Amino acid sequence: MVYLHERPEWPEFRWSSERLAGRLAQVRHKQGRLLGRMESLGFDLRAEASLQTLTEEVVKSSEIEGEILDRNQVRSSIARRLGMDIGVFDHMRRPVPPTSREIADAWRPWIETCIDAFGAERCMFESNFPVDKLSTGYAVLWNAFKRMATGASAAEKTALFSGTAKRVYRLP
Repeated sequence: MVYLHERPEWPEFRWSSERLAGRLAQVRHKQGRLLGRMESLGFDLRAEASLQTLTEEVVKSSEIEGEILDRNQVRSSIARRLGMDIGVFDHMRRPVPPTSREIADAWRPWIETCIDAFGAERCMFESNFPVDKLSTGYAVLWNAFKRMATGASAAEKTALFSGTAKRVYRLP
């Protein structure tokens, strides 16, 4: 990746307004149509844009300092601190943490869709701890994964719980 300030033409950039005007107009038109559709579906665009911008700023600033942060963990942490709901599940708002059965029931449609689409050999169960502690415990989460894998074969369970991770991350 080459940062803007590392480019040879920095800071003497040149462009043609005439060449860009037509394309920018097309992009703005399509952007407006997309935003209108999203708003009609109930998306809170300002909050999401702010969250995305803050996340990118934190991640990029950390990269400049030589520290690589997990984008999803940063996003989740910022959202939590701002009091934003970022998921489709209500686990964080509940007075009592969910059970493994409740998590399995809530997540099953998404998990099964991914496994059906990509195959168990290209999927893995993983956690986002310590961030996941906001909504559930470690054992509860992994028990939910076990519940979702009930109908899988032994080979599929091995892939989901360890095999895919070993292969992808080149673990012994």
